[in-house]
Amino acid sequence: FVNTTTNGQSRNSHGFGPTLNHPGGQGVMSSLSQGECTNESLIAHGNCWDNNNRNIHYANNVWYDTDEFAGENGLWNMDPWCWDVTDTAGVVTTYCDTMLTIAEQSKWTDDSTTAQGANGVTEANNIHGGDGFAFALDPAYMNAQIARTMDWLDNQVHDTYTDYWWTYQADGDHVVVEWPLPMDFSYSTSSAAATHCTHGGPVGSTEHMDHQAELGVDEPTLPNQFVLNQNYPNPFNPTTEIAFSMDKAADVSLPIYNVLGQKVRVLENASLEAGTHTYKWDGSDELGQSVSTGVYMYTLSDGAKSFTKKMALMK
Repeated sequence: FVNTTTNGQSRNSHGFGPTLNHPGGQGVMSSLSQGECTNESLIAHGNCWDNNNRNIHYANNVWYDTDEFAGENGLWNMDPWCWDVTDTAGVVTTYCDTMLTIAEQSKWTDDSTTAQGANGVTEANNIHGGDGFAFALDPAYMNAQIARTMDWLDNQVHDTYTDYWWTYQADGDHVVVEWPLPMDFSYSTSSAAATHCTHGGPVGSTEHMDHQAELGVDEPTLPNQFVLNQNYPNPFNPTTEIAFSMDKAADVSLPIYNVLGQKVRVLENASLEAGTHTYKWDGSDELGQSVSTGVYMYTLSDGAKSFTKKMALMK
């Protein structure tokens, strides 16, 4: 999680935005309190939530804030500032504000999440990226947002930037969103994130880091069951990843079907070794043509067991 909360958290915004005023600072992950389910329809169908047993667990994540925000000269180290507000009677009132500390602005969970520990919200082994964790994105993306934020913070008025185009676009076109973004999610093997995954490898998609060759870590423990995971992200556009685990070698098939039961793509049909396998689907059929928006099913089978899950393609 990089630059997740970037608008600056101050102590005394006096009801003005965009600063956030959470006691003790807002964390990267925030789980607020949740009331009891009273929806009669959900109750009748047994689909209500249990607000006393929320079953939310954050573990083995890594967060990082770039120097544009958390550095010595970053936004979050901004000096105290003041501004004047004139009311309808012509009375001028001076307001002042100051940023929370870096420690209060850059942390995994906040007070609200901690308070939900009694209701089944837990966190463990979540760390700051630290040295060696470099987010390779042009600083222009961060600096564009900082300039807009600063324009508000100095006097609580957008008097320099008067449009609503907050996000930087390298080509200057805010209507047609730049895609893919020129981001590099890889990071140094010296970072704590490089060995922080549950199996001892790097945190993040295997697309961006070589778990064994680059890091020299031992082969992870083999799975103890044959299981199909939910695709991620879901819904997705333009691609999604489908992963499954095998406790022993087997001949497996992984086809994708539309809601009519028609096979649109076969991601795998081969003999595989035990372990965890991940496949990417780009929303195309066997001919390489893009399929339409909708719900699709993917099925994993080894001849003895079969699992099917749904996924949604949104365009």
